Amino acid sequence: MDLGAARGKGGDVARETEEARFLDTVQSQRDMRCVITDSQAIDVVSPLLMGNDIPHTTFSIVMANYLSGGALSTFVDGLEGLSQMASGERPKKVLISEACNHDRITSTCDDIGLVQLPKVLERLVPGVEFQHTFGRDDEFLSDDLSKEYGLVLHCGGCMLSPQQMRARIDVMESLGVPLTNYGVLLSYAKSAAALNEVIKPYDLELPSSML
Repeated sequence: MDLGAARGKGGDVARETEEARFLDTVQSQRDMRCVITDSQAIDVVSPLLMGNDIPHTTFSIVMANYLSGGALSTFVDGLEGLSQMASGERPKKVLISEACNHDRITSTCDDIGLVQLPKVLERLVPGVEFQHTFGRDDEFLSDDLSKEYGLVLHCGGCMLSPQQMRARIDVMESLGVPLTNYGVLLSYAKSAAALNEVIKPYDLELPSSML
């Protein structure tokens, strides 16, 4: 899909043409059971697919469920940390945890952990503070985690094994700190309805209070 055209950058005719082309491509597939798209395209893709009753999810959601050993519901439930921070129930501070150590050149690109997601969180919870951890060691998993942070936002975990990811989840659950991940937050930031759709293939739904 040409996301620029689908977002209307070329005008209404170009947008409608691209939407029709995309739907025609999808609907022409035989025995298709689910569309998997990029999280950053969900604002365009999800409304089109929802309107045509086509099941869909994102690559990030697939990876989150796989690497967590099927604990996708933990990341969805962790979104409650957003409202708890906004209401003052929890500290208005987010720990953004990335398992990799790639070069982060924020002057030339919008790094997802350092630039994009902080902007999303600031929009959802104005005044929120951030701290980052990088790498595969677990030193950040201290007993004070729940007292210091209102939410832990974890990357997709592609540099971790399922066992390592599951171990991190178990520790954070035992400490009582809300936990979500990049893909879940990105879909939720587009709209609660979009997130609700991309978790349906896993037999999950958002509570009505979040829709």
